[in-house]
Amino acid sequence: MSLAIVLGLVSGSLNAEERRGWPLAEQTYIQRHSPTEPKALLAVLKEIINESIKQHVRYSRFLYGQMKRLERGEWAPKIAIQTPVHERSEADKIAEARAVYPPEIFERWLATYRFADQAPQPQKTVVEFKKRKAYG
Repeated sequence: MSLAIVLGLVSGSLNAEERRGWPLAEQTYIQRHSPTEPKALLAVLKEIINESIKQHVRYSRFLYGQMKRLERGEWAPKIAIQTPVHERSEADKIAEARAVYPPEIFERWLATYRFADQAPQPQKTVVEFKKRKAYG
């Protein structure tokens, strides 16, 4: 996962000089195993800023701002807070979908989600059956 996604960087929000320094930030982030936990991410952001200063590359104001917000506890990466989809309860999945989708789309999603496991499985055709029998 990229640093831009973890920090919530909006496309086009960096000026030309900051964009030139962004590859260094991404490279450092990846070399440090792409942390998403707040403490580890804070250490990497500080390292990115120090490395940028050493190499005389401009770091982005956005990166610096997110680092400061993280230090003060005003912001945390959403990725670190979320649990993997396969570990969430059914109620959590439904609540998340309700928050994300407009009401009419949510109702259709809910109808397909609830009955997905009860949907009839497609019948095998005669050709598939013969192929399977012929090949063992």
